[in-house]
Amino acid sequence: MATTKLDGLITRTTVILEKPADWEEWIFLQKDSADRHHLWSMVNPHLDEAALEELEEPAAVELEQYHNKTKEDTGVVLKDMTTKEFQRYQQVERNYDRTLARYTIKKKALNNFTQEIGQTINRRHIHLIQSNNTAWLEEWLHVVRMCEAVNLPDITSPRAQRDFLLAIKGLDNTWATTQQATLF
Repeated sequence: MATTKLDGLITRTTVILEKPADWEEWIFLQKDSADRHHLWSMVNPHLDEAALEELEEPAAVELEQYHNKTKEDTGVVLKDMTTKEFQRYQQVERNYDRTLARYTIKKKALNNFTQEIGQTINRRHIHLIQSNNTAWLEEWLHVVRMCEAVNLPDITSPRAQRDFLLAIKGLDNTWATTQQATLF
């Protein structure tokens, strides 16, 4: 489902991912959005998880890394550094600041992109993009609820349990018979 939004002189098209037929348009718009912020290599769903680029915060610069200790050191690294050591430290610190700024911008863009995805997926499919260890259970529960909604006999009646008990009866007749009695 496509919607349009007028924002001043700009018209924005949004595709809500509701069904498989929406995928091509939806992924095209998501790729465009991700490309604007150089995120596609981090979020491309066609890549294996191992192939996705990860966003890593740059390591902080430690003053001690740029000072060679001598016998005359006072214990205050900044005071003990030579001019060359201090200049090298300043250069690395500036590079770190720029890298940290790029990281922060990219992290914010990634958060915004994640929010955008959440806003363009039909609510009933949100469970598919949640990442946790019980995703399979949530998906199974979702399917069971959908089956209950259409009164599927395998869900609304004890048919599956009865079939299971009949199958296991050969292994443990007493237990299966007892369970059948409590089931019906």
